[in-house]
Amino acid sequence: LAQSVLLLNPMVCSLRTCLNPIAWGAALGDLLIRWVRRSTILTFLFFDICIAGLTIYFYVRFNSVARLGWILTCWRSYVFATTVRICISLFGVYGVCSRCVKVTRMYYAFLFLAAWLTFYVILPVNWLECKCVSWAQCSALTSFKNSTDNILNPYFEPSDVVERHMPYEEPPADPDEIPTVDYKVLEAKEKNKPNGKFKEGVNKVITENNKGGLLDVGNAAVLDDEDGKAAGAQSDCTFVHGRVVNKRRGTRISSALSLDAIPADNHLTAAAAALASATVASLQTFEQIMDPAVNKSAEGKHGGEAEETKDSLPAVHFFNVIQAGIELHSISDKPTCTHQTIDHATMVARSTELDNLHAGKERKLDTKLESEMYMCITDQLCGAVSIELKLLGNGTDGNSQFDSIVCQLSYQIVPKLGAVQKYTHFFEKNPISIKDDLGSSKTEVSKFYHDALKGLTPQEGMVKIQKMQKEKCMCDEPKADFRRRSCRTYQDVYGVDHAWCWVRKDLRVYKACEEKGIKLFLHEQSGRVWTEDICTRVACKCSGIGMYPIDPKDSDLDDTLLDPNKLNYGGSCQKWKKSDKQKWCYAGYDTVCPDRAKQFGAWGPANGIKQQWSQYHSKLPCDKEEQETLVETASSWCKNISIPAEIVLITSFVLYLPMIIIIFKFISNRCGDDFEVTDSFDVIITDSEDDEEDEWQAGSGDKEGKEGKKDKDDDDDDDDDERENAKPVTQEAEPPANPQ
Repeated sequence: LAQSVLLLNPMVCSLRTCLNPIAWGAALGDLLIRWVRRSTILTFLFFDICIAGLTIYFYVRFNSVARLGWILTCWRSYVFATTVRICISLFGVYGVCSRCVKVTRMYYAFLFLAAWLTFYVILPVNWLECKCVSWAQCSALTSFKNSTDNILNPYFEPSDVVERHMPYEEPPADPDEIPTVDYKVLEAKEKNKPNGKFKEGVNKVITENNKGGLLDVGNAAVLDDEDGKAAGAQSDCTFVHGRVVNKRRGTRISSALSLDAIPADNHLTAAAAALASATVASLQTFEQIMDPAVNKSAEGKHGGEAEETKDSLPAVHFFNVIQAGIELHSISDKPTCTHQTIDHATMVARSTELDNLHAGKERKLDTKLESEMYMCITDQLCGAVSIELKLLGNGTDGNSQFDSIVCQLSYQIVPKLGAVQKYTHFFEKNPISIKDDLGSSKTEVSKFYHDALKGLTPQEGMVKIQKMQKEKCMCDEPKADFRRRSCRTYQDVYGVDHAWCWVRKDLRVYKACEEKGIKLFLHEQSGRVWTEDICTRVACKCSGIGMYPIDPKDSDLDDTLLDPNKLNYGGSCQKWKKSDKQKWCYAGYDTVCPDRAKQFGAWGPANGIKQQWSQYHSKLPCDKEEQETLVETASSWCKNISIPAEIVLITSFVLYLPMIIIIFKFISNRCGDDFEVTDSFDVIITDSEDDEEDEWQAGSGDKEGKEGKKDKDDDDDDDDDERENAKPVTQEAEPPANPQ
C-alpha cells in the first residue's frame, strides 16, 4: 500500500500541474503575446470580411431564414448589420496598415460592436430546424427548395404579418364563458323591430303552426314530452318523428327519435309504415355522413383532397321511391321549390320516366330532375324530394305548357295519406346508399355537386349555386375586402390557434345554423351574431362546387378538363389554366385554408350572369403527397447548407475573443510588431550544493559586471594620472633665421 501511495503521488502532482488554471492562463497569454504583430491582425480582418460577405449572400439567397430572428425578422436588417461589420473591419485595416495608434484605438472600440453583430446574425441560423413544424420554420424551409413548385405553408401567419390571407382578430368574448343564444331569441328580436331589416326573411322562415294537421315541433311542451304523446297536435297521421336539438347545442340528441302511434281514422299501408321505420333507422347514419362534426373519418381517410371527378350513379339510386298515394310533408320548414316551364313533349317524357320508376324499370330521370336530387344529397337538411308536373293554362295537348316543380323537403318529414296530385311523386333520401357509394369510391359528399351542375346551363348553374348558398349556415357576406371577411384567427392564452367569424345577418341562416348544431353567440353592443363552429367544421378542403369562368374565352384555360357548360371549373384539384404551376381548387365561401385567396372580390358579371359571391381558392388541399416530397427534399438541402454556415459563423465569432487581447497588446506596443518579453523569475530545482553555488554565481552576473566595471574605471583613472605626471621630452626651438 505504501508503495502504491508513493507511485500515485507523482501522478497526482502532475495532474494538479496540468489542471492548474493559473498555468493554463499564463501559457495562453504567452501564446497570444507571441502573435502580437500586424500580419496576424490583418489576416483576421481579411477572414472577417470574407465571412461577412458570405453572410450577406446567405441572407439574400435564403431571406426567409430571417423570420426566425430575435426581434428583427426582416432579412434586410441582417444584411445591414453585416454591412456595418464589414465597414468596421475595413476601418481596422486602415488603422493597422498605417500603424496609426489613434485610428487603431477607435477600431478597438468598434471591435466589441462587431462581435455583437456577429453573434446576432448567428441566431436565426442556429434556430433553423429544417422542418415544417411552425409557420416561421416552414417559411424558412421554402428558401431551400430546388424546384419550381412552391412549398405550401399549412400554418396561420403570425399576428405581425400585415398582408395576411386570414385576418387576425380577437373574438368579442371568450366562448367558454358566455352563454349561447337561441334562434327563437334572435327571431323575437327581429320581429320586435319596427322596421326590421329582415322582415322578408322572417316571413320565409316562420312556420305556420298546425297547418294541414301537422305537428308543431316548435312547441317546447311537445319536445319535452318524454312519453312521446303529441298532445295538442291535430293530425290525421299515424306516425310522427323528429330530431330534438339541444338548446345549448353542445350535444346532439340524435337518439331522441319517436315513432308514436296516434289514433286516426285512416291507417297507413304497410309500405308507409316501412317508410317511417326506415327513416328513423337511417337518420343517425345520415348525420354521420353529412355532418363533419359527427363524423371526421372521411377527412382523415381522404386527407381533405378531392379526388378526380368521376360520374356518379343516377341520383334516383340514392332515394327510396314512395308508393303512389302517399305524400310527404315537412314539419319544420316550408319546402324549397324550383320551377321550370316545359312543353308537352318534355312533360310526357318526364311522366314516362317517373312511371317507369314506380314500375321498377330503368332508374334514371331527366338531367334537370337529376340535378335537383343531387342537390338534395349535398344538403344535410334535405330529407326528401317531390316532383310535380302541373298544367299551365288551357292549351291543347300539342301546345300546352307545364310547370315542372321540384321541391326539397326538410329531413323532418311525415308521411300522409291524402289527395295526391296525379303527376306528383315523392322520393326519400337513403343515407345508407350514399354512405356505401362514398365508401366504395373513397370520395366525399361534395363530389355530387359536379353531377348536380353538369346538366345545367351556365346561367342556371350559377343562379342555383348562389341561391343554395344564401340558405346555408355561413359567415358574413363574402363581399368588399375579402381579406377581412369570413373566418378570422386568434390565439388563446396557451398559444393555440382558433378561428371564428360573424354570422351572416339572415334568419334563414340562423335557422340553418341551429339545425346543424352550430353554437351561436350574441354581441350585445353591435347586435351581431358570431360563432367558432362554422370555421371549425369547414376545415381546409375542396368545396366540390365549380364556378363558370369569368372569361370563358380565355386562351389560358385548359379546355380538356372542362365540361361543356364549364361549371366544373375549380371544382376539384386540377391545373385549370395552362400557366398554373400547381393544382388548386375552390375551397368554399368560408374556409380556414391559410393560403386562401380570391382573384376578385366578387364573381362577374359575365356572359349574361349577374354579379354574385365568389369562393376562395386554395392549393393546400391538393397534392399532399407531392408536398411531402418537396418538404423532404428541401429539408436535406437545408441541413447541407445551414450546418456548415453555422460552423463558419460560430468560428468567426470565437476568433473575436483572442483578437481582443492581441489588438490590445498591439496598441500597447504603439502599433509595433516587436513586443519584448521578460521573465520575472525562473524556478530551478537542484540537488547538490555545487549546483546551487553555480546557479547563484550565474544569477549574480550583474554584481560581477558592476565590479568589473569599477575596476576598469580605476584603471582608467590611473592611466590619466600617469599621463599627467609624465614629463614629455621636448627640444628647444631654434630661433628664427635672420631675414637678412
